[in-house]
Amino acid sequence: MRSGLLVLLLGCSTPLPRPEPAFFAGAAAVDITPTREVPLGGYGGRKGALMTGVHDPIYAKALWLETKEARVCLVTTDLIGSTLEIRDAIKPPDADLVLAGSHNHSGPGALAKGVWVFAMGNYDAALRDELIGKLRGVVSEARARKRPARISFARGDMPGLSRNRRHEGGPTDPEVNVLRVEDELSRPIAILTNYTAHGTVLSERNFQVSGDWPGAFQRSLEARSPGIALYTNGAEGDIAPQSPSGRDPFERCQAMGEALASRVEKLAGVLDNTTGRVTLAYVERGVVLPTPTLPLVPGKSVLGLLELNGVRMFCFPGEPCVELGLELKRRFPGSWILGLANDHLGYFLTEAEYEKGGYERSVSFYGPKMGPWLVRRFTELGERGHAENRAREPEGGRGKDDDRR
Repeated sequence: MRSGLLVLLLGCSTPLPRPEPAFFAGAAAVDITPTREVPLGGYGGRKGALMTGVHDPIYAKALWLETKEARVCLVTTDLIGSTLEIRDAIKPPDADLVLAGSHNHSGPGALAKGVWVFAMGNYDAALRDELIGKLRGVVSEARARKRPARISFARGDMPGLSRNRRHEGGPTDPEVNVLRVEDELSRPIAILTNYTAHGTVLSERNFQVSGDWPGAFQRSLEARSPGIALYTNGAEGDIAPQSPSGRDPFERCQAMGEALASRVEKLAGVLDNTTGRVTLAYVERGVVLPTPTLPLVPGKSVLGLLELNGVRMFCFPGEPCVELGLELKRRFPGSWILGLANDHLGYFLTEAEYEKGGYERSVSFYGPKMGPWLVRRFTELGERGHAENRAREPEGGRGKDDDRR
């Protein structure tokens, strides 16, 4: 009897096998500050003149996300935008990749051909190749750093840091979306933030390399919170930044970055919906674009949708005006808009805004119906397969709303 009891007790003391991790994540950063004098991108008024120095370094950052069903790497850059050529050159053969620019107007230009030469300076193939090498490296590093991980979402508001530059008192999108990624021991891996405003605190009179306010935001957040801080822009086509203070442009960049970092720190610090059960999917569609108004612009591109625990992230290949982003958010509550993602096809306006003219119309290359066309296509992407993904969505995986302070 005693020997049987001993065997039973020994059996009870044997530890149960740990479940195999279902989700992995890793993050990395690389300095992409130009190593020689090149034109800065974003302002036609610079007329292709070369940079004069470096005020603060700029970066590309990679967030690797992996489940048994999918592998996706999100790469953010302190650049004016993205090109499909560069995105495709850094995409791993066995994973999906989203490349998103901050829309910083004080990073290197010379990375795009064709119509964008007027705002980017003459195309420089060597600069493009150098950037591609660094981006490939940061993707590989983020993948190599992957480990069992958990995620959580938060959503709040940060009014007062942006304004509609076409209409005084016009619509803006003050929403702040946050994704926190940590390992199984609650050690931070990355914080991804989505907020809507042009990277134009620094004007065309600036010829020093800088990350503008998005660069200051990421530095400030990393100083406050461990882990790599990544930033994605939203439907910023007609949304200008509005810094709370500063005696000169660089101080205004810092003040705006610190204000947003403080808000994100508070949002990320109270999350209680952390989960290691993650559904991950990326859907991308090649599209034939509406008839362009200029002969030099592309006729094809891609539209992407990244979905993480039911949160949809719509990847716009350019600069949508804020009303287009708000319309998608109304149709898909809790969704994110990733502007400047994978490609840059210019501005996208509502039909009413297109008819009003202005600068934004002059760089809207696909006519008045392009904005509504994109909303329809993204709506189709957002609805396709969502019911299946939601059925697998972990409990507690959706974003947490705060009190909209």
